[in-house]
Amino acid sequence: MSAHFSSDSKMKKRPKNKTKLKGAEASKSAPVVQVVTQLGVHRSSVYRWRKDAKALEANKKAGNKYYVRTSAHDALRVRYPVLEKQLLDYVAEMRKNRKLCVTTKCLILMMAKFDPAFVRARQYTALRSWTGRFLKRNHLVVRRITHKGNKSRSEMQLK
Repeated sequence: MSAHFSSDSKMKKRPKNKTKLKGAEASKSAPVVQVVTQLGVHRSSVYRWRKDAKALEANKKAGNKYYVRTSAHDALRVRYPVLEKQLLDYVAEMRKNRKLCVTTKCLILMMAKFDPAFVRARQYTALRSWTGRFLKRNHLVVRRITHKGNKSRSEMQLK
């Protein structure tokens, strides 16, 4: 078996600003279905371009570059810097003592201690996903229990 792909399976090029503007303009006069078949994109893309037409127009100079909506990266932004700082300090303090492991449950309990209103306003699943994003943002890993038992890490390394 060869690892090469056939020419049919090439990735489609992403529409550039120029194409997006053309699509937004064309969709005003022609039916969206016609524009979609002409450009080879999904109709939701055409509706999105129509909505973002002003931003695309402002970004017209960069015709060969891709316009990225800033709202697409909102999840990466730190919205609660005070809480994040407290949690980072807590994680650093707990990891100084090598025997203790910081789990997502521990972090959620500490969030409840540091900012009770934040925790009260969210469901447990939302808190878990926020904790996962917090760990990724700060380049930390989710530590899980690998060996259940009463041996400490140093005893496991000796064997």
